[in-house]
Amino acid sequence: MADVTEDVVEIYKALADATRLRIMGLLAERPRHGDDLAATLGVSAPTVSHHLSRLKEAGLVRGDRDGPFVYYTLNLQRFHDVSRALFPTAPLPKGDRARTVATFFTGDRLLRLPSSEKRRIWVLEAIVTRFRPGKVYTEREVNAVLRPLFEDVASLRRALVDHGLMHREADRYRRPED
Repeated sequence: MADVTEDVVEIYKALADATRLRIMGLLAERPRHGDDLAATLGVSAPTVSHHLSRLKEAGLVRGDRDGPFVYYTLNLQRFHDVSRALFPTAPLPKGDRARTVATFFTGDRLLRLPSSEKRRIWVLEAIVTRFRPGKVYTEREVNAVLRPLFEDVASLRRALVDHGLMHREADRYRRPED
């Protein structure tokens, strides 16, 4: 429990600043680079850099280089892991599909795919509703629907096909008619 407490204290210290909270809110919308954050917040680039360093040290954001820019994204898994360790939940009652599915999402973002087969299918069934039954989608169109949900679109796409929730023929995908 001491390690979890230290993690929680580290996270709260990192968030105990109005500018860092505003940065987190902006990153919740989409990935951004430092200059974009500075301009949006009306602060200097070094100020943003300082705050991003604190957030990265706490494991709350990640930076990925793309050419001359580093794009920052939220690390929601960090929040999820600390929350689960700090507040372990009792097993969910059987048949409580909506509650189970909700535990794997933060807003519209999928935190992770469940390891339990039953729960995985429930989550995938919630995701596949974003596709119209019978409509044929290109792989690019499928990726465009899945990318806002989960970083690893290939795994998500494969899981939908493996569980029969989407059919794949060449590079075309189709949700079966209900």
